[in-house]
Amino acid sequence: MQIPSTIKLLASTKNASGDLFTRLVNDLFFALGYDDLRLNVHKSGREVDIHGTHRLEPRFMVAECKAHSDKIGGEDLNKFFGVLERERDKQNPTQVAGYFVSLSGFRETGKEQELETSQQKRVILIDGKKVIEELQRCRALVNLTEAIEKAGHCAEYAGLNEAVLDGVELFGHDMGYLWAVFYSEGKARTHFTLIHADGTPLAESVASLIIKADRSSKGSLHRLHYLVPSPPVPDREELRNAVSKRYCQWISEECGYIQLDGLPADTDLSAARMRLERLFVPLNIVTKAEKSGKKKYDKSESIESVGKFICSHQHAAILASPGGGKSTLLKRLAIAYAAPERRTEVDDNLPERDWIPLFLRCRELKHRAHRPILELLDDLSQHAGLSVDEAAAFHERLHERLCSGKALLLVDGLDEISDEGARHTFAQHLRTFVAMFPHVTLLVTSREAGFRHVAGVIASVCDQARLAPFSKDDVERLCERWHVEVVGDTDQVRSDARLLADTIWNNVRIRVLAENPLMLTTILVVRRCIGDLPSRRVELYHEAVRVLIRTWNTEGFAPMDLEETKAQLSYIACTMMAKGIQQIGQKALLKLLQQAKSELEAELQFIRISPEEFVRRIEYRSSLLMQTGHERIAGELQPVYEFRHLTFQEYLAARGFVEEQYPGRDGGQSLADLLEPHFDDERWSEVIPLAVVMAGRRAEATVTRLIRATEDYSGENSSPIMLSPPAALLMQCLLDEVQVTPATLRVALLHLGEQKSIGDSSDSSGLLRGKFGELFMQLVTDAYFGADKDWERYVYAQPIIASYLYLPDYKTEKPSDALIDSLVGVLKSGGRIEKVHAALASMLLAFYSQQRLLLGIENTTEDSRYQLLYESLLPLVYCDDPHLSMPATWALAWIGENGLWSPKPSQELLLFLYRIWRDAAPQQSRFAGWAFSVQKLLPRETFSFDLWGECDVFLQEIASKKDVDFIGALIVGWYRHEPWDDRTIADLIKESLVNRKSSYRHRELLVALGNAGKEVLATLDDKK
Repeated sequence: MQIPSTIKLLASTKNASGDLFTRLVNDLFFALGYDDLRLNVHKSGREVDIHGTHRLEPRFMVAECKAHSDKIGGEDLNKFFGVLERERDKQNPTQVAGYFVSLSGFRETGKEQELETSQQKRVILIDGKKVIEELQRCRALVNLTEAIEKAGHCAEYAGLNEAVLDGVELFGHDMGYLWAVFYSEGKARTHFTLIHADGTPLAESVASLIIKADRSSKGSLHRLHYLVPSPPVPDREELRNAVSKRYCQWISEECGYIQLDGLPADTDLSAARMRLERLFVPLNIVTKAEKSGKKKYDKSESIESVGKFICSHQHAAILASPGGGKSTLLKRLAIAYAAPERRTEVDDNLPERDWIPLFLRCRELKHRAHRPILELLDDLSQHAGLSVDEAAAFHERLHERLCSGKALLLVDGLDEISDEGARHTFAQHLRTFVAMFPHVTLLVTSREAGFRHVAGVIASVCDQARLAPFSKDDVERLCERWHVEVVGDTDQVRSDARLLADTIWNNVRIRVLAENPLMLTTILVVRRCIGDLPSRRVELYHEAVRVLIRTWNTEGFAPMDLEETKAQLSYIACTMMAKGIQQIGQKALLKLLQQAKSELEAELQFIRISPEEFVRRIEYRSSLLMQTGHERIAGELQPVYEFRHLTFQEYLAARGFVEEQYPGRDGGQSLADLLEPHFDDERWSEVIPLAVVMAGRRAEATVTRLIRATEDYSGENSSPIMLSPPAALLMQCLLDEVQVTPATLRVALLHLGEQKSIGDSSDSSGLLRGKFGELFMQLVTDAYFGADKDWERYVYAQPIIASYLYLPDYKTEKPSDALIDSLVGVLKSGGRIEKVHAALASMLLAFYSQQRLLLGIENTTEDSRYQLLYESLLPLVYCDDPHLSMPATWALAWIGENGLWSPKPSQELLLFLYRIWRDAAPQQSRFAGWAFSVQKLLPRETFSFDLWGECDVFLQEIASKKDVDFIGALIVGWYRHEPWDDRTIADLIKESLVNRKSSYRHRELLVALGNAGKEVLATLDDKK
């Protein structure tokens, strides 16, 4: 049977049809090997422009995709070829592949035209048949042969012994891809069946939804008889129900409890497992706010409950720092849907859904990480202890749930697949799974660094968000609940717990730690045992490990030597870090301990217990190192062990490198020699700062090398909105108050201060609040106002100082009239430094105005109060001091960008900004060009041609970069009538909007272009 030549999209509205086509295009180019997909969907829903990057080869992709009923001819191909050639010129020398996708196919003239084009310039034509082949190849769709075989079983069950196979069609539906297999009797088509993308025949109740959608699309399925799959025998259905219940009971046992570690061994709770709901504090999600359509860039964020987030995001990646609560959150979700009666025990507003929770822990996958997601889900039956027959019934119920979308897939710790290649493969399988079961809700958790390498694979189908840090109320809730469980439930205990929470929150250095759930829990354990509150991470981990080791001294065991225990655990942790593993088999663990006894002879010469006894005591208490299951290693089933949390493995590894308790310690390597090879390795992003801080005075050499690496870093993963790996390590070392000489400290702070992404780093505010905050502010401010020609580099550090001084809650609180008045006063009569920071505080207020608008904190875009700021900034813009003029110009740019105050500009202002744009140093020039770009247009003949000077080359260079001043270059060209005519200006605007939304600035210029701009305006109105 031949593959059908097209795909029929079953949708009742244009928007729904557009969503299906967009999903299809996404799936196709994922199958072709492209990630980082960026799409523009036209209003009709049947045209999509797409860009992407190949995941393996150094090339880009540009594609135009159409789902029209008519075949595509040479005229459409020629238009696309012009777009493609401009993209190739822009990306040269990087290769750019061009694709044209038409579900209905191509006319012969179009095919012949492409065959006559050279191989290097040819557009790759993809019709419906080729799309289907690619979906089968990447396993997003069961192959046709298998689908026909499954359909044959349905025909056999119906007794159609004389029926003849009479063709197939492929449907795209909200439920996923579906094969329709037809049968005829007496040469008349009479019957059909539907096979889901995973190879499962649809039950009649589900098929009725497809038949209804087909009828709405003027199809004929409703005139045929549906061939149902053979129903399970009554006993089989009972078995499926019983197996589902047992599976949910297993989930409840696996995910429904929390262990209270670290309590004194003589307490009843030291080894107690507690219902998760008794300690769990509802978490919040930080998401990017929806774009308003008015801005080119929008970094605004909003905070919402997990319950609300799940309702509006079907597929999401939730990121957080170590100990941020990722795993506990997924356990809460699993238990809430495995045991619905427990859902209301926590006030997190989870939606009522008939979901079966499917829980995958990435750290447990190891060699299985390369397997398809369906196979991993089938393995859950083994973990739940089901028999072979029960496992088969579970498989049937699982596929039924997946097809109907009544499943919640929870993937815990994507970053804990340590091998990057395996992690990438796993992400690809996730992407294929979403294509096969689009209705299944998917939540993936990961550390941010570990997610970066695979983000492009699933970005097109997975919304990205992160867990919000604990608020003051969250800290109080956990403090109170923890003390109630550990100390007792009395009014005095609750009152003392709330006082402790206030003490923690009011101590800025401790608060930074307590915003992390794991750190707060550790603080509570340590404080209960030693009666004090450590204020630094290293001190906290040190005390936590000491307290946890104390819990091993239980009845029936002689006390364990603290230093010997730490030495052995450090040796194990260093080995596991070096190998990139988080689990270790029993035999390898015992061998390591024996090896440690030999290599750490000085520390362990008087050790009194065997490796077996050491492991047994750890396993008995499950404190720092614990048995987590069994794995087949070298053909033998062995117990496997891991540190209770990766944070402890990282801390003990850092300690081992500092104390020289690692394998091969006699090799003559310094601490800096050991750590430097891992500066770019995300898995070491916690180990290195911890080791550097623990090293005390010996940290100097490593910090110096980090500074050098920050200077030299130019890796392909560097980003203007993200600190480079060495800079991020340097930042963490300073946050942890590393001990270095004053000269090295100053150099380190200055290097951070000149990072463009310093303002986007969530750690920057912590740096200002910490021990080195005042020195950092002094150094970067002095550097900014210094005579050095590179003073501009320090402008990006000034907004975080302005925020610290003026706007602690500028993102989510409406600026008060008193604040506006204060800023206006400083802008008019403050000192030089104060004016800079007031100007940048004004910029930040404008920058985050869209977020406040979207959160409902502000209810209008235009705000007359910004008139006061605008008018107070203008004198600074005009002043001859670039140190004052540049931040004022930056503020003017954001006020105009967000439409907060947009008066008709004077000729003087436009020409002044234009001259700075042309003649000033790069950063000042960029801000001036941007501020020029957001000003309203004056009549076209306002300026004489000569006022602009010779600027053709300048304008063409600016336009080619597509930066924030791009539209400004076109505006000058419009005023001058050169170097472009009106048609070219309109085309340049259209081309620039391929992957971004239009703003009022684009539209205003297009209107001013008259007839030349009308066509582009119509195109913009046709976009979603």
